[in-house]
Amino acid sequence: PQRSAPSEALMSLLDANLEAEPQRAALRRLLEEVQEAVASDVAEVPVAEVEGTASAAKGCLRAFERLREEATERHEAHRKERKRRYSQMARGARRGVPTPVHQALSMRTALQF
Repeated sequence: PQRSAPSEALMSLLDANLEAEPQRAALRRLLEEVQEAVASDVAEVPVAEVEGTASAAKGCLRAFERLREEATERHEAHRKERKRRYSQMARGARRGVPTPVHQALSMRTALQF
């Protein structure tokens, strides 16, 4: 049987790691059997089976997309909550510590009295 360039490349790569000729021959036979099995099975698969598999795959893709969207929504909600808490904390900190302008104004009013 005629092998394609990728299977030749795979064979040479695997061949380089085998020391004994019987191992190489066994590997060649194995790869040829796999190639024949793949080539013959493609023609024997019924269309209904392929359509059923495609339908199941679409259902899985929709489920995973829904999970990704829910995770994105949760992430966004947590981000907004962290931002809100940080803003509240920053506002509270600003109220407790007067700015230099507030300090100057309070000193003027204190000196006037």
